[in-house]
Amino acid sequence: MTAEMSRSVPPDNLRRRAESMAREAAAVTGENLDALSPEEAQRLFHELRVHQIELEMQNEELRRAQQELEASRARYFDLYDLAPVGYIRVNEQGLILEANLTFADMLGLVGAKGAILKQPLTRFILPEDQDIYYRHRTQLFEAGAPQACDLRMLHRDGSQFWARLEAKAIQEADGAGTCRIAVSNITERKRSEEEKATLLEQVNQAQKMETIGRLAGGVAHDLNNLLTPIMGYGELLLGDFSAGDTGKEFAEEILRAAERARDLVRQLLIFSRRQVADFNLIDLNETAEGFASLLRRTIREDIAIEFTPGAAAACILGDRGQLEQAIMNLAVNGQDAMPEGGVLTIATSLVDADAAYAAAHEELAPGRYALLTVSDSGHGMDTGTQTHIFEPFFTTKASGRGTGLGLATVYGIVKQHGGRISFYSELGRGTTFKIHFPAVEGHAGLIDTVRAGVSDGDLRGVENILLVEDNLQVRELTWAILERLGYTVHPAESGAEALKVLKAQDGLIHLVLSDVIMPGMNGRELLAKISEAYPHIPALLMSGYTEDAIARHGVLEAGMNFIQKPFTVEALARKVRETLDA
Repeated sequence: MTAEMSRSVPPDNLRRRAESMAREAAAVTGENLDALSPEEAQRLFHELRVHQIELEMQNEELRRAQQELEASRARYFDLYDLAPVGYIRVNEQGLILEANLTFADMLGLVGAKGAILKQPLTRFILPEDQDIYYRHRTQLFEAGAPQACDLRMLHRDGSQFWARLEAKAIQEADGAGTCRIAVSNITERKRSEEEKATLLEQVNQAQKMETIGRLAGGVAHDLNNLLTPIMGYGELLLGDFSAGDTGKEFAEEILRAAERARDLVRQLLIFSRRQVADFNLIDLNETAEGFASLLRRTIREDIAIEFTPGAAAACILGDRGQLEQAIMNLAVNGQDAMPEGGVLTIATSLVDADAAYAAAHEELAPGRYALLTVSDSGHGMDTGTQTHIFEPFFTTKASGRGTGLGLATVYGIVKQHGGRISFYSELGRGTTFKIHFPAVEGHAGLIDTVRAGVSDGDLRGVENILLVEDNLQVRELTWAILERLGYTVHPAESGAEALKVLKAQDGLIHLVLSDVIMPGMNGRELLAKISEAYPHIPALLMSGYTEDAIARHGVLEAGMNFIQKPFTVEALARKVRETLDA
C-alpha cells in the first residue's frame, strides 16, 4: 500500500507540500522554519509523509465501506420490495409514505406506486371494514402497543381479498409519529376457516337432526301402542251402534281424531327415517307427472303449475306413496309462500354427477341420480328460517295453521330413499328444492310392479292363530278383533309362553302373529325355534317400534309378512287373510 501511495503522489510534490504545510504551521506558532536543522526538517517531513499515507489508507477504507453499504442497501431494498409480505409506512393522518412492490402487487398497482404513495390507506380498504382499521389505528397511536386486525381490501379490478394488518408505531427523528404495517393476504386461510366452519355446522346439524329423529322415533313407538287399542276398540264399538244412534257419531269422532294422530305419528316416523317403506322400482318422471295433475285440483287456482319431465326414464327404488307425499308437502309449502299467487315448477331429469358436480353439492357422491326439482316464485326465506326448516315442529305459519312437520317429513323420506335434499332461497326471489335419488339402471321395462293383494271378498276365517304380544292392551284388542272375524286365538305374552302353547296344541296352529320386539325372547328368536319344529306354519309380524330397531334385531327381512301398528280392523283382517292364503 505504501508503494502505491508513493506512486500516486511523487516525492518532490510531497516534499513541497510538506514544506508548505510546515511554513504555515511555523507562521501560526511563530517559529522560524529556516532555523530548523536538516535533521529536524527531515524528521518533520517524514512524519508528515506518514500522516499522509495513513489518511490515504483511511480514505480507501471509507470508500470500500461506502460501496459495501450501498450494496447492502440495495440488497435490503430488494428483500423489502420482493418480500412475501406487503410493507407500508403510514403517518398519523393515515397517508401511505412508503410501500413495497408486494403491497403494490396485492392491489394490482405494480409499476404505479404513484397511485399508492400519499394516498390514504382507507382508499384500498372495503368501506364496510374501514371502522376496523380506524379503531386499531387509534389504539396504536394512543397506547403505542402493536396492533393486528383482519379486514377486506380492494384490488384494482374491483375484487376483494382478506388481509391481516400488523402495525407497530415508530417515532421518527423529527418527532413525527408513523407506523410500519405488514400486510398479509389471508384469503385462502379465511376460505379454509369458512369451509371448516360450514362443515362443522353441517356435522352439528346432522347430529341434531339425528338426535331429534331418535326422539321422534321413540315417541312414535309409544304413541303407536297407545293408538292401536284406541282405534281398534273404536272400530269394534262403532259396529255395535245402529244408524242414527248418537253413540255411533261419538265413536266416529273418536276414530277420526285417532286417525289424525296416527297420521301425525307416521310423519314422525318418516322424518326419523324409521317408517317401514314399500320399495319398488318406479319411474320418477311418471310418478311426478301423475301427481302434478292431482296437484292442479288441490293447489289454489291463482297458482300455475308447470311440469317439465326428463327426456329419459328416471328409475329409482322407492315408495310411491312416500314420494307423492314429499311432492305434496313441497307443493303446499310453495303455495303458502305465494299468498298472492305465482308459479309452482316441478321438473325431473337424469344427472350424471362427476367429481366436480358432487363437490358442488354437499354430501353427494359421484354417480347417476334421478333429480326432482320443485320451485316456487314466492317470498323466499331469510337465513334464520333456512337454518331450521327441516326441524320437526318448526313453522313460520300462524298458530294452528300447521304442525311444522311438512318439510321434516320430506327430509325423512329423502334420507330413507338414500337421497340428498338441498335448497336455495332468497327473500323476494322464491325457493328451489333439489332432491337427488340414486338412479337404477337398466330396469325401465320393470316399472310399476304391483304386489297382488287379497280381494275385497270375505276376510273372515276359522283357523287357529297363535297371538304373541307383551303389551296387554294390544294383545286383548287383537284377540277381540280376530275372534270377531271367526278365528280361534291362543294368546301368549312372551316367546317362552308361546312355545308352551304351541306344544300344547301339538302344532295345530295355522298362523303365528307375533310382536317384533319383546322382553326375553324376541320375534326373530321365536320364529327360528318355531321354524325348526314346525316349518309349515306361516308368520305375520307386527310392531310399533321403528324400522331401525327392527333391523337392529335382525327380524324384518325381505319377503317377511309385516303389519305396522297402529292398524285398523280391516287392515289386520286383510293382512291375516293374505298371509294364510299365500
